[in-house]
Amino acid sequence: MEAEKGFILHTADKQWSNTLKVTDEVSLSASLEALEDIAQNNGSNAFRITLGCAGWDAGQLESEIANNDWLVCEADLDVLFHTPSDMQFTAATQVLGIDMTRLSPDIGHG
Repeated sequence: MEAEKGFILHTADKQWSNTLKVTDEVSLSASLEALEDIAQNNGSNAFRITLGCAGWDAGQLESEIANNDWLVCEADLDVLFHTPSDMQFTAATQVLGIDMTRLSPDIGHG
C-alpha cells in the first residue's frame, strides 16, 4: 500500500504526457501538470482525484477476477464522476442489477 501516491481518474477529453487510456471515455493520469491544469480549470470535463494505491503481483488481479473475487462491469461515467464517494459502491452494484440490501450479512453454515 502506498498512501502517498496520487492518481487522477478523468474523462479522456484531456491528455497529459503520462496519461494512460483506460477506455475510449476514461483515462488515468498521475502528473503534477495534470493536477495544476485541473486546479486552473484547464483540465478534463470530469475527474476524481484519489490518494493511495495497492499493487498486485503479476497475474494476481487477473486470477482474482477469474475466481469471481471482483464484481466487474463497464465503466459508468455517472457513477465514476458524478456520484458522491460514499454512494459509489451502491450505485455500481445497482448498475449490475444487485440490490445489496437484499443480501444477508450472515453465512450459511449452521
